[in-house]
Amino acid sequence: MKNMPAQLPNKFPRISRFITEKDNFFVIIALIIILIAFIVVSIDTYKNARLASSSTMEKQSLLSEERAWKQILNKYPDYKNGYLALSVVEYRLGESKDAWGSLNNALRIDPNYAEARSFEEFLAKN
Repeated sequence: MKNMPAQLPNKFPRISRFITEKDNFFVIIALIIILIAFIVVSIDTYKNARLASSSTMEKQSLLSEERAWKQILNKYPDYKNGYLALSVVEYRLGESKDAWGSLNNALRIDPNYAEARSFEEFLAKN
């Protein structure tokens, strides 16, 4: 054991020194800001995806409802409430021309149909 050299100096820096150096303070702050921005964007993207999914589901539901009312009206062509309901669904789908057509069918059956007249005023304003 007499020939054993004295303890060798450590040639590699410690990692704790790297983190606490003043020059890296701005790098650490920048990384934290980037992490926060990534989290915010991820949350916003998730919310938008859920909103798009619910909009798609609502549109599919309205299209299904529109088909159902058309089938009912093929079977019962003098059903004024059906024409009004179809008109509302078509309006919600953004088909204003079709909504006016269905509304006019309801008013053709009963010109004094108060609910249809009320919806007619609504459509005229929009």
